[in-house]
Parts: sequence; C-alpha cells; structure tokens
Amino acid sequence: MSAIQNFLNKFGFTFNQVLVMLMLLPGVIGVTIGAPLLGRELEHGTWRMAWSQTVPRTRWLAAKLVMVTGGLAGVSGIS
Repeated sequence: MSAIQNFLNKFGFTFNQVLVMLMLLPGVIGVTIGAPLLGRELEHGTWRMAWSQTVPRTRWLAAKLVMVTGGLAGVSGIS
C-alpha cells in the first residue's frame, strides 16, 4: 500500500490532470469538427433537401455522424 501512496504523492496531481484532459478531449474534438459540419449544412440549406427525401431524419443524421466518426477513427488509428 505504501508504494501506491508514494506514487500518488509524487505523481498524483499530474496524473489527475492527464485524466481530466483525456476526458475532455472527445468533447473538444466533437465541437471542433461538429460545429463547422452542422454550420455548413445550415448555411447551404442542404438539411431542407435531405429531410424532404424518403430517407428518415435519423438515418440521414446517423450517416453524417458515421462518416465523421469513421474519418476520425481512421486518422487516430494512423497516427
């Protein structure tokens, strides 16, 4: 038990900072990628055309999110 306590005394603050950063990273990436994606859709008005088609809204949104998520997963897997 003293080894764990020694580790936390020496690296506890830095370790907690790294954990907080890892928890915030997906949200920051989502905002950075998602805001321009949705902004472009609203600016060009493509959402009106897409939602008036026979494809349900949830499938259209899922396809958009899968493309972005797949791209991010591919990029993160490469590096």
